[in-house]
Amino acid sequence: MSVPVFNLGGNYMNTINNNNFYDFGYKPTNTYQMPAIFDTPKTIYDYLNSHLYGHIEYKKVISTFIWKAIHGRTPGTILVAGESGSGKSEMIRAVYEGVCFHLRWFLETQEKKIQTSKTLRFVGGGALSDVTCQILADCTGRTVETVDSPQNIGAVGAAITIAVGTGIIDDITQAKKLIPVAKTFIPDYSLKSVYDRNYEAYVNLYKSNKKIFALLNG
Repeated sequence: MSVPVFNLGGNYMNTINNNNFYDFGYKPTNTYQMPAIFDTPKTIYDYLNSHLYGHIEYKKVISTFIWKAIHGRTPGTILVAGESGSGKSEMIRAVYEGVCFHLRWFLETQEKKIQTSKTLRFVGGGALSDVTCQILADCTGRTVETVDSPQNIGAVGAAITIAVGTGIIDDITQAKKLIPVAKTFIPDYSLKSVYDRNYEAYVNLYKSNKKIFALLNG
């Protein structure tokens, strides 16, 4: 049985947790006027840079993606973030939920060939945010675990490999004892129907727009 490990990169804005996006009757509070943060990719990047940990290149890509999607500068990008009036929190959350939905799609595809664990080990800078971890758990419907200093897990893995190679530890299976779970996130099953609906819409949007993107970008 394989245990999936995911790295979304970059600590996520905990400010999005101030909004309960799935409460009945929730409405975005922004007016129709586009916030100045969306004026250029640089203004979006500056905002992200003040809230997210590390991963400069990743934030540049996200900033450009959001700006192009909002201003219609690319025919092959669609950003579905909510109804008119959605603000920066909804926009950023939409991107991360989209990433998590794609991971769910990967898992479902993988399970057609091989059984996977019902627990996900989440590493990288994104795992520093409890909000991101909970979104991943809710989107996938699986328990999510994190470890201490998840942004340094690559170095930890290298150290474990060296320890095995030099005989300090007997074999790689001992790594589990050396890297204990720090936090565990359980899916909020009260949101399951909402996430299942949104996931179905996500998959159908991809499929329905695939031919359109091929036509526009061909």
